Amino acid sequence: MSSGLVLPVDDSYKAALALGTPEEWIKTSEAGPEPRAGERTSRLSSSVRADKTFGDTLVVGYRFLHDKVQQAVYALIDERDRPSIQLQTGSRLLEAFGDDVRDSMLFDICSQINKGRSLLPRREYLRLAKLNLRAAQTAFQNTASETALQFLCQTRDYFPENIWHIDAPMVEQYYELTENVYASMTLYEEAIKASTTIFENSTNLVVKTRMHGRQVKAYMSLGRAAEAIATGCAGLTAAGIPFEKYLDGSLSDSDIDDAVISLWAALPSSATAIHSLNTLPIIEDELMLAGSEILMIFLPPLYLSNPALAPLLVLTGVMTSIKKGIASYTCYFMYFLAMLLCEIDDPHCDFELAAAWNQTSEVLLDELMRSSPRYLEHAGSSLTLSGCVYAFTRDARVESLRAFNLSIELSQRCFDGQYMAYSVGNQANTRLFCGENLMQILNELVKHVNLVRSYKQTPGMLYCLPTLQVIHNLVHSSNRQKALEMSGTLVADLTKSLELLETGDSLLLHSVYFWTARLLLCLVLQDHEGAILAVLGGRKMLHGAYGVATKLYFETMALVVLLEHKDRGLKMPPELADYLPILCNHIEGWAKQNSRNYGCWKFFMLAETKKSAQGLEATLNAYERAIEAAVESKNYLLEAIFNERCAKYLKNSGLGQKIAAGYIEAAIQAYQSWGSPVSASHCASVYGASDLHRSETDSNVSSFEARLRTSSYGNVSRNIAGHVSVTSMMSDLSSPSPSADSTGSTAMMSRLMSIQEDYSTETDLSVVIQSSLLLTRTLGTAELVKQLLKLLVQVAGAQHGALVIDLQQDQNLCVAATTELAGVQLYDDLPLDAAGDLVPIQLIRLAANSRRCIIDEARFVRQPYQRSGKQEHSLGAAKSFMALPVLLRDKILAVAYLSNNQISNLFTSRKVELLTILASQAAITLEKARSITTYASELMILF
Repeated sequence: MSSGLVLPVDDSYKAALALGTPEEWIKTSEAGPEPRAGERTSRLSSSVRADKTFGDTLVVGYRFLHDKVQQAVYALIDERDRPSIQLQTGSRLLEAFGDDVRDSMLFDICSQINKGRSLLPRREYLRLAKLNLRAAQTAFQNTASETALQFLCQTRDYFPENIWHIDAPMVEQYYELTENVYASMTLYEEAIKASTTIFENSTNLVVKTRMHGRQVKAYMSLGRAAEAIATGCAGLTAAGIPFEKYLDGSLSDSDIDDAVISLWAALPSSATAIHSLNTLPIIEDELMLAGSEILMIFLPPLYLSNPALAPLLVLTGVMTSIKKGIASYTCYFMYFLAMLLCEIDDPHCDFELAAAWNQTSEVLLDELMRSSPRYLEHAGSSLTLSGCVYAFTRDARVESLRAFNLSIELSQRCFDGQYMAYSVGNQANTRLFCGENLMQILNELVKHVNLVRSYKQTPGMLYCLPTLQVIHNLVHSSNRQKALEMSGTLVADLTKSLELLETGDSLLLHSVYFWTARLLLCLVLQDHEGAILAVLGGRKMLHGAYGVATKLYFETMALVVLLEHKDRGLKMPPELADYLPILCNHIEGWAKQNSRNYGCWKFFMLAETKKSAQGLEATLNAYERAIEAAVESKNYLLEAIFNERCAKYLKNSGLGQKIAAGYIEAAIQAYQSWGSPVSASHCASVYGASDLHRSETDSNVSSFEARLRTSSYGNVSRNIAGHVSVTSMMSDLSSPSPSADSTGSTAMMSRLMSIQEDYSTETDLSVVIQSSLLLTRTLGTAELVKQLLKLLVQVAGAQHGALVIDLQQDQNLCVAATTELAGVQLYDDLPLDAAGDLVPIQLIRLAANSRRCIIDEARFVRQPYQRSGKQEHSLGAAKSFMALPVLLRDKILAVAYLSNNQISNLFTSRKVELLTILASQAAITLEKARSITTYASELMILF
């Protein structure tokens, strides 16, 4: 120990040096002189040979600094003696601590005995099997799946041939844990083998029913929905809940419809009656619990393969809960029932009742989780559905995202990768279509990159990767063509989904996410043909997607695309001939049921559908109401789309050319705030032309319609080019991402933060040079400072500016001018240290001392300061800010401070270059002014 290779856990080892009784160890200090080294070693050896173990009152703990030290010690032992010594070590530890040994010691005991297993008497095998099984359980509970698997392999090696007759409960426990471990490692084929072993050997109906549910999950993770349904039916039959009669074709569609109507009629029909279900008792019967779980797990494959039967299963589950009591499946089915009530085409649609079922489910779920930790396993899947319901009935930006975030956390803890992927996809899409900043959404997606990587080989990856690809393209692509290109990986996976659809393993819900992301990308970049193809592909997948939030987002964007198609005078594809009226009815219904989320669409629909009849003023007023609602909700995406549509209407009408320019500028600004420079740039290039509406000639129309006819559903993927690989893109995302307000440290974040040059050409280089040359003709320092600050603010597009000058070049900086509402406010030698309410002092000093331009550094952000009773601009409110040193021959003459409260990433590389040129000319002018001032002072002294 003195060498430092081995450290004691505490001071107990000192007492063991005397090797007396426990009482003698405690009294070591009174026992006389310490024994000599040789005597101490002899007594220790004698004690070990005499099987003298440490007492219960004192445990000597120690630890190795590194496993290699232990390996080195074992290397000194003859290889033939190692199994014997390791077996003796483990056996003595086991005898000392017993079978109830604490978990931290259990691993060491099992590891030592396992290495000497060949010398262990067979009568001890069963005992060691149970100890290794316990060690595996402990490792798995601590998310160490590989360690758990190692102990499970050792457990199996201790099993005798007739283990099922000797201890069936233990071996059932072994195979259940084995299935869980393999599933957590995404080794689903091995997990299926483990559950199949239980089916073939176990007589425990509860265990077999439970394992049917686990096998359904494994099949779904492999994309094999047909086998999942067959397994689910077998599990329900074993639990006494026959459902196979609805799948074998013996019942007609009308019989199923009658069953659904009867179940709806038996349910509570008011919010008060629904809330009264909070008092339902918790089911304690193990077989009923197993059956309820298989009923819940059976829903996703049935929902994806035969959506028409989903309501029947959901209503059956809810009615069973009302009659029997609540269990893990109760909340799941109640949440799903709320989703059915959000289906606008359903005659039972009622957002108020949906919210009541959702609220009741939350109360019951909380009750279940407080009663037993085992109910946590299905909490994540239930909360995913809750988030979808909130997207329809409440504030999607707040309530939906809260539910999705909690679902992701719980699903990750319970290794429910499928529902975690589902939650990640829904969370990202909700934030995307709520118009949040793209960079912030991407940061959140990067946090779950390991999930995305684990699902990249299965159709489950389509839950979240399409959104990741689209956001990456919108933020990072330097031009429209690159932004429109989707990954070849995504296209290959879509093709796989289509093949599975043809074989009966329907995965329509997965593909909805792809088409929704693709549709948004084509819409904002005005690829009309690609957008129509996305609407065609997505609509085919939407059948039966009850209450899915992504369906809502798809249909809102599809509405805009079809309205554009109609405006262009193009003939609708036959598959979409009736779709526009359907979309109008859906969106009007959503806006009526939840005006908080979708009220803006009410005014947009009014403007778009009645603009030919109500006149310019009424139409423009409706557009304005829609835009105001989007601005109020901070939905940059809708703000941009609504402004674009309004501008196009004004220019096409020929009555508002100048007014239209203002709406285009607003759309461009909204795209910038959204975080997509390529969208802003393309918007500026398209709508900057005098004629916005590209009239289609008859030949163009025919050509376009011909391309649509040849782009059938089966070969749609061939129309999508592959350029930016998600696989290569995600290799840069392997490390966790910083929070949304962080500067970011990964390679991916660095690339994404290098946003392309600003779309605007208003700060032309020649104009800047001409303006800066005019400064040289300005006489008087005060007027020069005033004109210079005005020019800097105008070139930068800033809202606030200040100029800090060191005219005497004595390092005493003084505030010379700041921008005010009425213009520029001049100051007479106001020291910088006394101007904390005007400029950020630390930022100014850093720029002056470092001689470098400082842009948007997060460490300088602080709370707004108060000035003259009003809250003025500060870094705490600024979305963009910059401190630009004005240098002449490496001498600091001044520092310009510029900021903007509304625009992020304002100071692009292009603007910085122009401002630097302006600052260089300003330095010469300031130096001349300083020289003139000095010369005038000397003349005054002379005269």
